[in-house]
Amino acid sequence: MSGPLFLGLLVVLLSGSVVGQGLTAEEERGREIYLHGVSPSGQAIIAQFGKDGPQLPASSVPCANCHGRDGRGRREGGVTPSDLRWLQLTRETSAGSGVARPRPAYTDRLLTRAFTMGLDSGGTVLNSVMPLYHLQGSDAHDLIAYMKTLGVKPEPGVLDTSVRVGAILPPHGSTAVREALIAYFHEAAQQEEIFGRHIELETLNLPDDSAQGGKAVRDFIRDRSIFALVAGFVTGSEKEVVAALDDIGVPLILGVTPFPPSATDRYAFFLDGGIPSQTEALANYAIAAHTGSPPKVLILHSSGGVEQHMADAAFEQFRTAGWTEVQRVVLGSDSDLTKLRELHPDIVMLLSNNISQKELVAWPKTMFLVPGVLLSPDAIASPLMNGSSILTAFPILPSDFAGEGLAEYRALAKKYQLQSSDLQAQLAALCGAKVLVELLRRSGRDLSREKLVETEEGLTGLEIGWTPAFNFAPNQHIAIPTPRVVEVDSKNHKFVQVR
Repeated sequence: MSGPLFLGLLVVLLSGSVVGQGLTAEEERGREIYLHGVSPSGQAIIAQFGKDGPQLPASSVPCANCHGRDGRGRREGGVTPSDLRWLQLTRETSAGSGVARPRPAYTDRLLTRAFTMGLDSGGTVLNSVMPLYHLQGSDAHDLIAYMKTLGVKPEPGVLDTSVRVGAILPPHGSTAVREALIAYFHEAAQQEEIFGRHIELETLNLPDDSAQGGKAVRDFIRDRSIFALVAGFVTGSEKEVVAALDDIGVPLILGVTPFPPSATDRYAFFLDGGIPSQTEALANYAIAAHTGSPPKVLILHSSGGVEQHMADAAFEQFRTAGWTEVQRVVLGSDSDLTKLRELHPDIVMLLSNNISQKELVAWPKTMFLVPGVLLSPDAIASPLMNGSSILTAFPILPSDFAGEGLAEYRALAKKYQLQSSDLQAQLAALCGAKVLVELLRRSGRDLSREKLVETEEGLTGLEIGWTPAFNFAPNQHIAIPTPRVVEVDSKNHKFVQVR
């Protein structure tokens, strides 16, 4: 079957898929208590450690913090929280069954006693790290209603023969990215890498209003019954999207944005550190490479937002290195480059698009530091004055896309007649697809969102084919945290790696 015909047929088949099962009103209220320690009724829920111990809002220690969103409970700090999945709670445990102590099966009444009085179903005092929760009877009822869904209701989007994932695209979409993902998932299913399942793909174009990005993603995941997001082009809606994913507990396998959140939550992973990491790498390089007396530095940046934050961070980096002549200048469309040039800086860091880079790089004897995302083509093509240089930073270099990785993509593109447009976006999305297939392969048949996150946090040295190896950890959700610094060779139209 030809590439376009196959893709069209698959899209038609996917559009008829059924939407997964939701929660009842009481289960939804109980979910808020379990995940966030907050009652939708507005009634305060208090957590207390011990009969006479300190009290604090339950939102500081909700159930999910220790027992996990899926209720399984995972060992941490020498303590193994109980498995709260309903089938485990309602099963009597006996001596010799591998549990810490035997106990009868829980009932609704005994479970309420457990989290209000700290006694298990057999009347034994629970571990002192388990808070006592002071809550209304109606809240206890709703909490138990939600707990009865743990381990019982199937994971959204997961069936015996398929798993449904989503991709977040820019506001105007990208047919090329969508087709590349579908083609790659079809190949993975043919190679039987994912335990007899095929991957269904749904896509969402982010709204033009970035403030609505979080709501759009939330509705998309709920209405289409999405298990996980394989890729997310979330520029402009980073905070809103990450907050939505954190609230509903859905993994973003690989987000793509120049401005990834400085502190990602548990569920969002990103391709690289964006402009902030590039700015830091360039400043570090300049500090390490400079010899002699402290140089005169200009940091040219846009007003407010991320650019202002990056300028402040770079300023502190340079000052910490002992450089005293460091000046920040806010740029606008009417900025006078002549006056800036008369300051005779040794180093110029450019954190703005509000200026002609072609005119700027005509300055003599100047080292220009420009994050790769902000580097303009005219700056690369412009001849440099004697003694001047342009340093930039990228997570991925053109030389990475060669050899086996290039051959793999070309074979995929030829077989499925993929478009040549949006090549960078295609490759970024395919990075997420490769990670997802590896996670599904390692997770086995028993899939859950929590297991997917834990598995991704354990990925190290994952070879993609056209990037540096990906390395993740529980406190490291950036695949390529440190970009490589290169010098622009405008004469030969290439980049020369210097660090």
